Amino acid sequence: MKPCQKEIAKFFLESHLKFEALCNHLTDQQTLTHSEIEDYLWVEGRELLRQMQQNCLELRSAQEETLEKVIGPDQVVRKANRHHSRELTTLFGKVKIKRKAYSAPGFRSLYPLDKTLNLPKCKYSYGIQAFLCSESGLRSFDETLREMASVVGGHVPKRQAEQVVASASQDFEKYYAQAIAIETKASILVISLDGKGIVMRPEDLNSEQYHKKMATVSTVYCIAPFVRTPTEIVSSLHPGKTKQKEPEPRPKPQGKKVWASLESSVEQVVAHCFREAQKIDPERNKHRVALVDGNLTQQRCLKREAKRQGVSLTIILDFIHVSEYVWTSAKALNVEHLDVWVQDKLLKILQGQSSLVAAAIRRRATCQRLSGPARKEADNCANYLLNQKAYMKYDQYLRQGFPIATGVIEGACRYLVKDRMDRTGARWRITGAEAVLKMRALKCNEDFQAYWAFHQAQAFERNYADINVFPKRRRLLLNNDYEMDYAS
Repeated sequence: MKPCQKEIAKFFLESHLKFEALCNHLTDQQTLTHSEIEDYLWVEGRELLRQMQQNCLELRSAQEETLEKVIGPDQVVRKANRHHSRELTTLFGKVKIKRKAYSAPGFRSLYPLDKTLNLPKCKYSYGIQAFLCSESGLRSFDETLREMASVVGGHVPKRQAEQVVASASQDFEKYYAQAIAIETKASILVISLDGKGIVMRPEDLNSEQYHKKMATVSTVYCIAPFVRTPTEIVSSLHPGKTKQKEPEPRPKPQGKKVWASLESSVEQVVAHCFREAQKIDPERNKHRVALVDGNLTQQRCLKREAKRQGVSLTIILDFIHVSEYVWTSAKALNVEHLDVWVQDKLLKILQGQSSLVAAAIRRRATCQRLSGPARKEADNCANYLLNQKAYMKYDQYLRQGFPIATGVIEGACRYLVKDRMDRTGARWRITGAEAVLKMRALKCNEDFQAYWAFHQAQAFERNYADINVFPKRRRLLLNNDYEMDYAS
């Protein structure tokens, strides 16, 4: 039987008294400034909310009916035993929950009210956990906990905070595995990958790693074609003293998603990118482009996955990396009029003549009888141009309006990894770093709220889906002759 309204009001008596005390204080203190009122309500108002939450939980406990039996995933029948209490740290402070325990000798007790309330297994509410996960993706754990102390009523020690974030990230892959359609009108679908080193604790490094482990950063997005000429590209890289005409506005990426992972292999990251691409372009009508920086492993994985899925993929070498090689070789060759020489060579590369540029650099190094480090720099550039020429058909890419620079993935590396993970003195464990990278990606992708709802639903399935409850059956007399069983 549910309590009547008068009985319900009794459960919130302490909340009513607290509210009246607040009102009386504000009424009596006529000399308070607005900031003093604000400070008072920030502390006492939060305590009022904690008291209301406590009273609400007490009401739910009083409303809990005694069940006939409860059966867990082990198929063992448990009967009502006695009330057990547990504490829960919430955004407003600590509360206590009293609920019926259903027990059987030698087996753990089950609590149906925990299932009804979807309580977490740890002692921190999902509100506290969400705060930790959201903020730790943006700042250090120490900064997050200081922020928590000034904003919310609950307190979490640092080690427990790290454990909460690690546990909360467990549904990340499952969330992104959902077939969520992403609609974009842009006709070019871009996949891009890069690597960024993270300083690790010694116990998480193998014998081949000095002090860093590489995180693979990836992004998938769509963009509209932007047709340019080689001359326009070179002019934008080396603007002269002559006044340039106002450049056309560049199209912006659409439906961009970014990720970073220490634990996943390059093959797994590439497969994930192709799954995301399939969500965006299920009919495979878009031009699929992969922007890379010359990493051979990434290139092989991209070609292998494209072949496995039977999709056409254009792999493009980042032109900015190419220009850096050319600049380095120019300094090694000690050419006069450095800017003019580099512009000429980059223009030829953009016109599809990378092999001729490589031959010219090697020939000049031979004629100048370069040796030692200078010759090595020149040969490195020539070899790079020759080995990567299959992905340097820039004249074709520009005519089709394809992007030729990895600015988006470079920005993702800086935001996801460097700004958060590369702080002075920071040393990471793999599990903690992976969890923070996932939370940071969720924030960057504006998926955090949706993920958190998904995570709570998944936690319910893990914790309570296999717990079955059986209400007591009562006898109802019909026409003084027949009895009917019904569940209360």
